[in-house]
Amino acid sequence: MLKKYSAIDLRGHPHEMYEAVYTPKKITSPEKGEAVELCLEDPAEIKKVLRKMDKTALIFVRGGNITLNRAIVQQKIVDVMSKPYPMDDVTAQKASENRIAFEINVEAIVQTRGYKRARLIETLKNTVRTSKLCHTHLVITSGATDEYTVKSPRTLVAFGKILGLEYYEAKSAIYNIPKMILQKGENEVKK
Repeated sequence: MLKKYSAIDLRGHPHEMYEAVYTPKKITSPEKGEAVELCLEDPAEIKKVLRKMDKTALIFVRGGNITLNRAIVQQKIVDVMSKPYPMDDVTAQKASENRIAFEINVEAIVQTRGYKRARLIETLKNTVRTSKLCHTHLVITSGATDEYTVKSPRTLVAFGKILGLEYYEAKSAIYNIPKMILQKGENEVKK
């Protein structure tokens, strides 16, 4: 009999394999909710919008270039930075100080092919390496949009190992760190 994993998917489709599954809504203006994702490209606009979102439980912000990534990690209210590449040690260090996790989304790999996939895997390996050096939290998500694209927790752990994480680090990236992020959000809402 296979041992069942305890896992939380911070970006995925609801499935019985996971204790909790979140699907962030993409927004461009402040709104309270369970999980939201900001998709803005102007660092000044991100700061302005985040100031108004102090009671949202789980905030994802999509990264882009170095300037945008550095502006995102300056904001302590952000919980998870999606697509944190290109990555540098200054960004990773500041994210570590502000307890912002970096998201590694498996669906991004599934949707690419050929040379683009190879470059993306190399970029993700670099993100993992830099995150480990700076002690920045990583979260591995399935990114599933329907029941047919759901990845098992074991698959996510195996993918984390491919990227350079140890077994315990990969397992922590699908349970302990997401649980810690959700508890932080609950504590903020209670205040």
